[in-house]
Amino acid sequence: MQLSRRDFLRSSPPTPAMSAPMATRLADLARDHPEWRPWLALLSVAQGTFGDPLWLRAVPDGPATVEPEPLPAPLLEGAVLMIDPDGADRFVRQIFDVAKSNGGSAAPLEAAAGDARLDALAILEAAIRQDGRGLNRWATSLAVEPSALRVVSAVVATPLLHACRGAWHDRLPHGWTQGYCPVCGAWPTLAEARGVEQSRHLRCGRCGGDWRGDGLGCPFCANADHAMLGSLVGDEPRESRKIETCGACGGYLKSIATLGATPADALTLVDLDTVELDIAALEHGYVRPEEPGYRVRARVVGASQ
Repeated sequence: MQLSRRDFLRSSPPTPAMSAPMATRLADLARDHPEWRPWLALLSVAQGTFGDPLWLRAVPDGPATVEPEPLPAPLLEGAVLMIDPDGADRFVRQIFDVAKSNGGSAAPLEAAAGDARLDALAILEAAIRQDGRGLNRWATSLAVEPSALRVVSAVVATPLLHACRGAWHDRLPHGWTQGYCPVCGAWPTLAEARGVEQSRHLRCGRCGGDWRGDGLGCPFCANADHAMLGSLVGDEPRESRKIETCGACGGYLKSIATLGATPADALTLVDLDTVELDIAALEHGYVRPEEPGYRVRARVVGASQ
């Protein structure tokens, strides 16, 4: 049975800050892909808090001043994010509670949502840092599957990461040529071939970052040898979608043609709606890097009342 927009919105948790176009897109995906509905409900809760003062107040006035490193540092490097601990705790536990509806490995998150040992600030910090080892330790402590916690914690971090990108928009480094996001250090979720000129922009699904990168080279290993770079398309290719591949590192990146920039809060849905490209890339032996492009040393601490 397919879900109508009204059914999806009624059965999903409240999303007070979500725009009407985003709510419509979520409902359309839920209707077309009922199997995605639990995951979409999770995104609905997180995106419904975008712009909430809880996150906006946590972002410092400007990025931290850091010592020069071998690689250029994203804006989040060295940042101290001071957040209301009670508000963060309520949000993280709500996300965990909603995630249980996925069943399977996510079901134990229901118990974790009520576990007194759950430290929302620590989980937020590990998620923002993309600290897999730290999240694995929390998974052991809370008796949940590490993979489930990594997926859910990534959603947990998005409202705060989007708040950082929005607050620091005017401070983004000009001429950024690295493959990782200039805000949070993540690898790009996808590339956009934008406008009539098809100019290439890299986009971050975690924070909504938007940057040009380094030409047409591989963002993961910086390989620029065109003999080692390729693309995958289907038998009946959609001109707007393809897979960029690198023979040097075995990585891949989804690429879509757009007239303009995809709204930052829609990137996760575009990523989900192009999952057939991920499947095709994996079937051809290409993978995305397991480690982040730049592991930021950011801290999340409780704000004094």
